[in-house]
Amino acid sequence: DRVRRIRQKSDIPIALMTYYNPVFHFGEEKAIKAAVKAGVDGFIIPDLPCEEAGDLIEYAKKANISTVFFVAPTTIHHIESGNKRLKEISNKSSGFIYYVALYGVTGPAAYNNPSFENDFSWIKMMDIKKPICVGFGISTPKQVREFTRYFDGVIVGSAIVQEIEKNTGRSDLVSKVSRYVSTLVEAAK
Repeated sequence: DRVRRIRQKSDIPIALMTYYNPVFHFGEEKAIKAAVKAGVDGFIIPDLPCEEAGDLIEYAKKANISTVFFVAPTTIHHIESGNKRLKEISNKSSGFIYYVALYGVTGPAAYNNPSFENDFSWIKMMDIKKPICVGFGISTPKQVREFTRYFDGVIVGSAIVQEIEKNTGRSDLVSKVSRYVSTLVEAAK
């Protein structure tokens, strides 16, 4: 419903990020059809590896809905299977590839992957044609500035949610969150 309302005012690309369980229980094909009807452009499902997403990928491809899969630092650093896995992720992703910026779980955190520059160089050497966006743990303008030097896009999610929670109930919630997001957008320029 929210995407439908946004579509009345904007054609900004919208990818839904969710765990696989709700999609599985709703039904993959039914979820894709509902997404098309609402105006969704893509799905990001962090706990669904591309090797297990065959049916969802096919339903999405037929409906012109993007599927975005993750490349983790552990994928890149696994010498024996890293190249093969990256190619598979690239082949099964549409829209963009989501590079996980840190080890661990999402949320604003101290950045803990000092090798991202090497990781990005390695991904580019693999001749990946899709845009590569980076996310997980990114929360400051400084981090955004640093990552935009290497990646095609920067994804900030949990930090924005925390900014909303911090200002919930305040009459200036929208302006406070907007200012925070503006600092991130400016840093990306």
